[in-house]
Amino acid sequence: MGQFKATVQCLSCKKLSKKFDIFLNLSLSMPQRSATLYELLQEFERPEKMTGSNRWHCPRCNTLRDAVKTIKIWKLPPILIVHFKRFVFSGMWREKIHTTINFPITGLNMEEYVCGPHKKQYYNLYAVSHHQGAGLDSGHYVASCKSVIDKNWYRFDDTEVSQCSTPSGSTCFVLFYSCFKRTEPRQESMTSNSSIGGSR
Repeated sequence: MGQFKATVQCLSCKKLSKKFDIFLNLSLSMPQRSATLYELLQEFERPEKMTGSNRWHCPRCNTLRDAVKTIKIWKLPPILIVHFKRFVFSGMWREKIHTTINFPITGLNMEEYVCGPHKKQYYNLYAVSHHQGAGLDSGHYVASCKSVIDKNWYRFDDTEVSQCSTPSGSTCFVLFYSCFKRTEPRQESMTSNSSIGGSR
């Protein structure tokens, strides 16, 4: 699991509140134009001003105050799951944002976006969940995964599996990154597992 560091600062008395929260996946808002994953991460960490009906109750002032809220990544998990918020409410319906996000296949460098003590972590993409269709109420989910055996990408569509190109485009919905070195399963382990399954 990863960890966020959230801070809220009162703009009147400068009181600073800190809170740490655990996260399982990193959900990023989508722009209306094409962008890079790094640009989405920069936008995610941009300070947010809390004003109007969203003002913060400052414990020092003991009243509602304008404040600035910032969320930073404190610690990253070994398996990093990045979720694109492609579905947004538009009246009574949810619309899909078809923006293309460009993301690294290898060497995703998260050092700039981590404020905790362990910053140097590089990630490689090993799977992508795709949503194909116009909206939340219609469409189809498929997955593309990289094989540790032949290093090729494969598309998983219900019961059909076929080799495919490196994932990209506006259908990419959830990215799965790992900082571990993925290795081919040992032959004796595969043999042992098949023997167990065959003895049942």
